[in-house]
Amino acid sequence: MKRTIEQWRGCEPEAMATRQSDAARTFAFADAKADILELHRDNERLRELLADLKAWDVEQYMTIPHALRERIQRELMPNDHGKGQTPQAAVPLDPPVGRD
Repeated sequence: MKRTIEQWRGCEPEAMATRQSDAARTFAFADAKADILELHRDNERLRELLADLKAWDVEQYMTIPHALRERIQRELMPNDHGKGQTPQAAVPLDPPVGRD
């Protein structure tokens, strides 16, 4: 990333657009473009990983240690912000045990 998340959080778009020199605005846009492209590549990589994980059959999935399955689901499931559900609440981690 060209700028840290702290730098981006501290940016004031209006100030950047109206109170900076042309050169500073050019650098800011170049940094923003580079960071967006890097984040897009990361997003695509994670989406491919998620698709590969979803392609496994359930039996293979069940051989992954529980803690790792939780982490995979927590980190790779799409955000459901605004829908009232967290990814963990939306998809159960394990099938119920002892219920037939």
